Amino acid sequence: MAASSPLVRQWLLLRTLSAWRHGATIRELADEVEVSEKTIRRDLETFQQVGFPVREVTEDHNRKKYRIEPVGGEPGLSFAFDEALALYFARQLMEPLAGTPF
Repeated sequence: MAASSPLVRQWLLLRTLSAWRHGATIRELADEVEVSEKTIRRDLETFQQVGFPVREVTEDHNRKKYRIEPVGGEPGLSFAFDEALALYFARQLMEPLAGTPF
């Protein structure tokens, strides 16, 4: 993983955060993406600055976990970022077929 670009690393990090509904610690994320904890901290800060709903949650014994919060805080139907992107792009690809038998 070390030879991958920052974009690939950040995409994997977002996918990991969206898959782990209860959140993950910095160390768990670093192990999953195979980079240093400092790199994970910088990526999480970048995500928050550009508007991703990444939230820090403090649990028992001051253990901090990070997770992606649903927009608006509403429970219910939610998709991982990659699932939402797939639905969005599929919709755009299917629009030319509107009104046809397909």
